[in-house]
Amino acid sequence: MRNVFLLLFFVVPLLYAPLFAQTRSIQAFNDDWKFIRTDVSDGSLISCNDALWAYVTIPHTWNNLDGQDGGNNYYRGIGWYRKHVSVSQTGKRIFIKFNAANMQTDVYINNTLAGTHTGGYGAFIFEITHLVHSGDNVIAVKVNNAAYISAAPLDADFTFYGGLTQTIELLSLNPVHIDPLDHATSGVYITQHTTSAAKTDIDIKALVKNDQATTAKVTAIYTVSDTSGTTVATAISTGNIIAGTRSVMKGTITIANPVLWNGLSNPYLYKVTTEIRVEGIVTDVVTESLGVRFYTVDVNTGFYLNGSSYRLHGVAHHEDRLDKGRAMSDGDRKEDLELLKELGCNYLRLSHYQHGQYTYDYCDLVGIVLWTEIPLIDNIDPNNSPAFNENAKQQLTELILQNYNHPSVIVWGLSNEITYKNNYTPYPGPLVKELHQLAKQLDSTRLTASAAMFSDEPLNFYSDIYSCNQYNGWYYNELSAFGTWADEQHRTSKSAFGVSEYGAGANTTHHELLPSKKPLHYGIWHPEEYQATFHEAHWQQLVTRPYLWSTSVWVAFDFSSDGRNEGLQAGINDKGLVTRDRKIKKDAYYYYKANWSSQPFVYITSRRFFIHYTAALTAKVYSNCDSVSLTVNTVSLPMKKSTNKIFIWDKVKLFRGKNLVIATGYKNNIVYYDTIYWQYDKEYTISPSKAAIQINFERSNTETPAGFLKDDGSVYGDRGNGYSYGWDANVSAVASERGSGESTQMDTFIPMQYKLNKVVQYNYWKIALPNGYYKVSIAAGDPSYFDSYHAITAEGKVIVANDPVYPPDKTHSYGTDTVLVDDGMLTIEPAPQAGAYNTKINFIYIQPVKGMSARKKIPANESIVITLNSKGDEAIINGIKTNAEIRISDASGNLIKSFSNVLSDPFIIPVTSFPKGVYTIEIKESATNTFKELILP
Repeated sequence: MRNVFLLLFFVVPLLYAPLFAQTRSIQAFNDDWKFIRTDVSDGSLISCNDALWAYVTIPHTWNNLDGQDGGNNYYRGIGWYRKHVSVSQTGKRIFIKFNAANMQTDVYINNTLAGTHTGGYGAFIFEITHLVHSGDNVIAVKVNNAAYISAAPLDADFTFYGGLTQTIELLSLNPVHIDPLDHATSGVYITQHTTSAAKTDIDIKALVKNDQATTAKVTAIYTVSDTSGTTVATAISTGNIIAGTRSVMKGTITIANPVLWNGLSNPYLYKVTTEIRVEGIVTDVVTESLGVRFYTVDVNTGFYLNGSSYRLHGVAHHEDRLDKGRAMSDGDRKEDLELLKELGCNYLRLSHYQHGQYTYDYCDLVGIVLWTEIPLIDNIDPNNSPAFNENAKQQLTELILQNYNHPSVIVWGLSNEITYKNNYTPYPGPLVKELHQLAKQLDSTRLTASAAMFSDEPLNFYSDIYSCNQYNGWYYNELSAFGTWADEQHRTSKSAFGVSEYGAGANTTHHELLPSKKPLHYGIWHPEEYQATFHEAHWQQLVTRPYLWSTSVWVAFDFSSDGRNEGLQAGINDKGLVTRDRKIKKDAYYYYKANWSSQPFVYITSRRFFIHYTAALTAKVYSNCDSVSLTVNTVSLPMKKSTNKIFIWDKVKLFRGKNLVIATGYKNNIVYYDTIYWQYDKEYTISPSKAAIQINFERSNTETPAGFLKDDGSVYGDRGNGYSYGWDANVSAVASERGSGESTQMDTFIPMQYKLNKVVQYNYWKIALPNGYYKVSIAAGDPSYFDSYHAITAEGKVIVANDPVYPPDKTHSYGTDTVLVDDGMLTIEPAPQAGAYNTKINFIYIQPVKGMSARKKIPANESIVITLNSKGDEAIINGIKTNAEIRISDASGNLIKSFSNVLSDPFIIPVTSFPKGVYTIEIKESATNTFKELILP
C-alpha cells in the first residue's frame, strides 16, 4: 500500500502540470582568481605560470589605493586575471557574464579568444560552450584601463578604476532557452502602454534561442502575479523555431484597475514570469518585476507621477568606497541606499555611468525614481572617431536594454557637461542627437535628458528634457544668484529643465563660527559650516520653484577624484553629504533630512566643532519637529518655531570647561532629543613684556597700532627706529589690509608665499639681534579668506603650524617658542616642509630670554648625544666616559636639577615634571665641559 501511495503522489501532478527539465543555472564565479598588475605575453595560455600571482576576489580593482591618494598618477594600464574551472554538465549551453570590467576586456578560454568588450560600466556576456570541455578549463581575462582607449569617458572628475569591478557569473542553459546574448540582458522585455488607474496594457517580448539540432515547437507562457502570488493575468504564444536560430515571442496582457507603483508611498511590484516549454517540458524560466506607473513633465509645474504632482528631490550618487573604489559589494550598495532612504530621497541621479543591478532592484522595491546615464562626459574624441561614437551608442544600448524592466528608471541620461572642455572641436551636438534618436528607437516610453554646464547650449534641447549643473556660491557668484538664474532660464527655456548638480565641499575637521564665510573652492579650507549654509540657501530657493522637474544635490558621498587636491583631502571630491567611509553624516545631511523625511528628529549642528575660545556663539539646530528648545548646562533658552527647519539661538553663553548642550524637539506630543558637548577654553591672548619688539606687517599707508613697529614689505635695511629688519626682496606690492573690522594686527598681513606670473614666490624676513635666546611669537592669517595653510619657522624651528586657535573663528593661527640666534640675525621663513601653503604673516613679538644671551657657544662634544625617548618623558644621555657632574638649567639660566658622580652610560633623566621649553645641559668630565641643548616640545 505504501508503494502505491508513492506512485500516486508522483503521477497525479503530471496530469495537471508540465514536466520540468532542469532549467537555467546561474553560478557565482568570484573566488580564487589569480591576478597580476602588468602585461604578460603568455597570460592567455594554459601554460602560463601564475604561481606567484596574487589571489583576489571579484569584484576587484587595482586602483583602490593609488586612485584615491591624489596626484592623478594612478596606474592606468593592463592587468591579468586567471582561474581554473571544471565543467561537468553535458548537453547545456555555457555562458560567462561579466557585470562590469573597466575599460577594455579580452576573455580567453583554453588559449582561445572568446570575445572582447570595450566600455567600463555595462555588463557583457560570451557563450563559451564550444570552448570548454569536461574537466579542467583555464579562463584568462585581460583588462586595460589605459588612457589611450578611445571610449567614453575620456576625461571626468572621478577615478577610472581598472579591473573586474563587478561580479562574474557562469550560466548553464538548456538548448532551447531565453537568449542572454542580447547585450547581457535577461532576454525578456516588458513594455507598458496606455497606462492609467483604470487599466494598463502590457507587451511582453522574449528572445528564444533554439540550439537543438532540429526545429523546436515552443510555447511561451507569460504570467503576471500580485504580491500574494495570485495570478492576475496570463498570455500564451507558440511557434516553431528552426535549429540554430532565435525567435521573438510576444504576448499582450491587460491588467484592470492595477495597483500603481507610486513612489515612496506605495512601490507596488507585480511579478512577471516567462516560461518556455518544448513539447510540454519547461526548459527555461525568467522572472522580472513589474511596476505599473505613468508619468509626465510639465514645463511650468514639473514632474507628475500617476497623474499627481510629485516633486523629485534627491542626490547624485557615485559608486565609490574608501579603499575599495568601484569594487563594491551589494552589501555596500545596500548600506548606501539605506542612508539615502533615511535622508528622504525620492529620486536619485546615478552618476555618471551604469550602476550595479542591486541599486536598480532596491529602488524598484522602495520606490525611488531614477535617472541613469552613460559616461559621455566633458569631451568626445578629438578626431571625431566613428569608433568612439559607435562605442557611445553601444554603452547607451547596454544601459537601456539591461535596465529596461525597472519601473524606477524614468530618464536615460545622454551626456554630462559635454561642452565643458572641448571648445566645440569637434562639436558634440550631432552625437548627442544620434544618441537621443537611438534611445527612442530602443525605448519610446521613457524620457531622455542631458546634464549641462551651460544652460543655453543648443544640444541641451536635443533630448526630451534637460538639467543644469549649477554652483552659485561655490565656483562662482553668490548664494542668492541661483534663484535669479533659474527664473530667467524658465522664462526662456525651450523645454522643461531641472538642476542635476549643486553642492559645496566640506572637510568634517574644518570648522568656524556662524555665520560661515565662503572659502576658496580650490583652497585647503573647506569648513563644514559653509557647506550647510550653502545648502540652506539653495534648498530655500529650489523649493519655491515648482517648474524644476527634478533637483539633485552633488553629491551623496565623498568620492575619489585622484586629480583633486583641496580641502586638505588630496584625491577626494569632498562635496558629499556623508564622508567616504560612511562614518560621518555631515551637518548638511541633516538639513535635507529635516526637509525631506517624515521621521521626527532634532540635530545640533557644529557638533564636531567641540573646542571653542569665545564665551558666546550662535547655536543652530535642524529639525522637522514643530518646536525646539535648547538647554546649555542648566540654562534653558527660549522655545523656537521655524518654517524652514532651521532653529537658531544667538549669543549662547558657554561656561569655562565642558558644556552640555541639549536640543529638545516636540511633535505630535512626542519628545525628541539630541545631546552634544562643547568645550570652552580660555581665549588666547598675547601679553608681551615691555622689553619685547613688536612688529606689524602692513601696508605703507596703514596706521601702525600703538606699541608696534611698522614693516611694509621693504627690503632689509636700517628702519631708522633703532632696528634693522626687512625682507629678502621688496614685497610691499603684496602687503594687504582687509578692512574687516578686526584689530589692525589681525586685519593686515604680508604673504610669505604668493604667485607671481604663475610662479610661486617664497620670501623670508630677518632682523638683526645680538646673539642669544629669544622667545618668538607669530600670528598668521587672513580675516577674509580661508585659502592658506600657515606654517612659519624662526631659525629653522616651526613656530606656527596651522594651530588655529587665535582668534576662535580659525581665520588665523598662532605659535610661540624659544629659539637661539647665533649669527646676529633672526630669520623668519615659510615652512613648506610643515605644509605651508599661501602663508600670510600678521605680526611678530620678539622677547630676549633673561640670562641666556651672554652664554657663549662651546663647540659640541660629538661623542655625547642627548635624545628624548619615543614618549618624550625621558632624556637619554649617551657617551659619558668618566665620572661626570650634570647640571640642567632653564632658558633663563636657573638651575633646575644636578647630578654628581654619574657613571652609567646611558644616563636617563625623567623630564615629565619639566615645563615645555629650552634647557641647557652641562656635562662636566675630568678636564672638559660639554654644553648640550635639550628642547621639550
